[in-house]
Amino acid sequence: MNKKLLPMLEAADALPFLFVGSGISKRYLEIPTWFDLVKEIAMDTYGDEYKFEAIRREAEKSFNPDTDYNKYMSKLVDLVEKDLENIWITDDKFAHNRKKYSEEYLKKHTSVIKIEIAELIKKYENIIEEKKDEFEMLKAISKKSISGVITTNYDELMEKVFDFEVYESQQELIFHAKYNVGEVYKIHGSVNNPSTIMINSNDYKEIEEKNKYIASKLLTIFIEHPIIFLGYSMQDEDILHILEDIQISLSEEQLKNVAERMFFIEWNETKESAEIGTLSINFSNGRSITVTKIELDDYSELYSILAENKAKYPVKMLRYMKEDIYNLVLTNDPKGKMLLSLPNEEMSKDEIKDVEFVYGFGVIELAKRGYSSPTPPEVYRDILLDDANYIPEAFLTQTLPQLSKIYGKMPGYKYFKNANTSTKNFITQKGLLEEHFIHFKTQSILKRPHRYHSVEEVIANEKNLQKQLQALETLTEEEIDIDHFQDVLVGLFKEHQNIFATRKVSEYTPTVGAAMRRLVRELDYLKYKS
Repeated sequence: MNKKLLPMLEAADALPFLFVGSGISKRYLEIPTWFDLVKEIAMDTYGDEYKFEAIRREAEKSFNPDTDYNKYMSKLVDLVEKDLENIWITDDKFAHNRKKYSEEYLKKHTSVIKIEIAELIKKYENIIEEKKDEFEMLKAISKKSISGVITTNYDELMEKVFDFEVYESQQELIFHAKYNVGEVYKIHGSVNNPSTIMINSNDYKEIEEKNKYIASKLLTIFIEHPIIFLGYSMQDEDILHILEDIQISLSEEQLKNVAERMFFIEWNETKESAEIGTLSINFSNGRSITVTKIELDDYSELYSILAENKAKYPVKMLRYMKEDIYNLVLTNDPKGKMLLSLPNEEMSKDEIKDVEFVYGFGVIELAKRGYSSPTPPEVYRDILLDDANYIPEAFLTQTLPQLSKIYGKMPGYKYFKNANTSTKNFITQKGLLEEHFIHFKTQSILKRPHRYHSVEEVIANEKNLQKQLQALETLTEEEIDIDHFQDVLVGLFKEHQNIFATRKVSEYTPTVGAAMRRLVRELDYLKYKS
């Protein structure tokens, strides 16, 4: 399999998307089938297997489960749903969920069977023991080898694997901007939002009506990425309907190219090693495609091959980069500046491949300084005057660690507030910013007389600069009005603009400089941490 699959993945212009079905949730979480989930809820409803059998036969009169499985199951859901609601609002056995989901039921008018389905699926949260090693291999490939995930599953398994942005419903997928990288599309809803779960007849009518819109949203992914189907049978109606609508928009040549990068992974417990073949899919308009089919029992071999096909940068970081660029183009803000660091034109092709790129927005001041890191006085000035436009990610990952090593604690919450999640995690792990206000108070400060209880009191009673600063240092978090505090510090800075300078060029004593810096760090904490 390695010799055939890996070259096909490497030849593609982008990393693969996974299209994940219920078989994967069953494999790792042992989540029951759609039928078994409905049966379990029906038994809570009726407490009688004969009653459920009667309901099942009634659904079968309308639709043959062998030929119209989705319609049969959604009809079965309708029948159970009607009886469940009659007892759900009063029966003690549902009291806990009534209380937990009162807003869902009373304000969102969410169907009670969707609430019960969500709660039932949430119980299956632990990876089964015998599949843990295989599951860890899947998690290991997530950062650099998978571009995104499309799934019809309601559960949170994919969130356990991929630290991606999650779209929980068809509505989100249709109406929100998406970037086709670092994202999970839950096209049939999520247990985290029961109202989004698509399971009854009305939902499946909506699926049929919106399939063309969903297909149009997924079209770019199918054209640009290899698609790997996991956990579906070859006859799955959901997949066939989506493929039917996608192929309508493609030329014969495009359809052929898409088919060459589609891989159906079929579990077969009789296979000791992976076996590669082909699968033909026919469409209602007379067209057909032949895709790669891979039969296997152990998914480890597949995950090992996917892990070999890596992007240079983590997928999550690429998603943030794409989002920033998209927002810049979308807003067309003439104030927004883009800084690109480009390789020397004389570099060889191999050298260019190894170049690390830095990008950012609102960085004109940084460009004027020739990309040099800001100095401590410049950082303190920016906290007070907000006029430097430093790139949050660059400042926090490069400047702050360097300055902290030399000068000790520095302010940084102003930049932390606007940074992306990965940068925030980096700073939190490094412990570069004070976590609590009390940490700004040294033992000598705590021993000082606590004469004043507001910024106003200090300024009204102390006229000497050093005494003002030392008195302000004794104020507690609750005693500081942030706006007045900032006005005072800005006023002091404008009056004493050399106060942050080094000893060699500053006329102020080390005590005065240290106090002013500490107070600006306090302001940074109070104003921006929340």
